[in-house]
Amino acid sequence: MQINIKMDTKALLKNLNYYKTEAIPKATTTALNRTLKETVTEVKRIMTANYQIKSSDVARTMSIHNATAANPVAKIIAKDKQLGFSPSSARIKSAKWKATATKNKGVKIKIKKGAQSILKHAFIATMKSGHIGVFERNLSKGKKDKMVTIRGKQYTVKAYGIKEIVGPSIPFLIKATKSINRINNFINERLKKNFVANLKYFSSK
Repeated sequence: MQINIKMDTKALLKNLNYYKTEAIPKATTTALNRTLKETVTEVKRIMTANYQIKSSDVARTMSIHNATAANPVAKIIAKDKQLGFSPSSARIKSAKWKATATKNKGVKIKIKKGAQSILKHAFIATMKSGHIGVFERNLSKGKKDKMVTIRGKQYTVKAYGIKEIVGPSIPFLIKATKSINRINNFINERLKKNFVANLKYFSSK
């Protein structure tokens, strides 16, 4: 998902009485990049207020691209990749939803604040690569041969494969909850204020 931040300077200049023409490019770029940073903060605030995810994890799913004089468009590009689950104690650099092993068999997962689900047939596991996630037996593909070592001897056994359980992506939640409308309204409001303030500042120099 991509959020573009740009503005119609002609429309904004109609309501201003005094400004220097040479101040417009600098004011435009500064306002765009200031609004970009504020929008990233607003997206993180919306997500953490409604979902069980850290602000730093939301930030990991986004890349920001500043506006320049040559290209006066600021961009937020959010990865539309589904996020996995892992225990809060796990040291993982990628964004994850929270998961906790239950006393009985199964895993408790949390996505939306104030709600939780229990996956009775799921389990938390660490792969050989070090990847930690929530998995379940892939019963649909049937059993396959698997090599196991018991007391130093290797045996071939029949076993089901496993598949990882993943949750929604940040862009999916933004679209599903119509938060994009709220974000766009925020951008329009802040962009206007930032442009006017910076135009006055650079015109006074």
